[in-house]
Amino acid sequence: IPTTSSCGATSLLPLRNHLPPRPSPYIRTMSMVRSLVTALLLSSHAAAGLSLRLRPAMSKSRPALRISALRMQTGAAALPPLKGYFADRDVLLVERSQEDVTAFHAKERTRWREVYDEEYKEAPVEFYPGDRVEVVCDEPVKRRGEVVLESARGIQGVVTHYEFDDGYESCQTCSTSCPVTVQFDEEVG
Repeated sequence: IPTTSSCGATSLLPLRNHLPPRPSPYIRTMSMVRSLVTALLLSSHAAAGLSLRLRPAMSKSRPALRISALRMQTGAAALPPLKGYFADRDVLLVERSQEDVTAFHAKERTRWREVYDEEYKEAPVEFYPGDRVEVVCDEPVKRRGEVVLESARGIQGVVTHYEFDDGYESCQTCSTSCPVTVQFDEEVG
C-alpha cells in the first residue's frame, strides 16, 4: 500500500495496521505438536498393522483431525482370546510346570504379607495358572453373550486363574461354581 509522508514522498512500505495478525508462538507450537503427534500415531499404528479411522472434529474455528476409534484391520484379530469358566470336575490336567507352581506360591507369599500381614503357609491347590488342561464336559462357550462353541469337550487350553479357598477371607467372598478360568488355544473360536 503506497503511503505519503508529511514531506510529500511516497513510500511502498506496508503499514503495520494493514497486516493480518500473526499467530502467537504458542499457537504455532501447539499446532506443530498436534501435527507431529498425529503423524507419529499414524506411522506407528501403520507399522503395527493397525488402522486409525480419522474424522474431522466439530470445531467452528477450523477442522482438526480427531482419532475416533482404533480398530484392527481383520475382524478376527480384534477379538480377545476365547476363555471358558469351568468347575474343577469339568477339566482334566494335561501338563503342569514346576516353575508355574513355584511362581504361584511366591506370588501368594507376597500377597499374604501385603494383604494379611501374615506368613503364607504353602498348600497345594487343584489347579495353578499355567496348567495345561483339557475340557471333559459338554458346556457351551460364549463370547459377549453369544455361543461360540456348542461344546467345549476335548478342547485344550491354559489355566489363567483358579479361585480357591485360601483359608482366610476368600471362603466368604470368592465362592463360585466355576473357579477354573481357561484360555483356549488360538485356533479355537
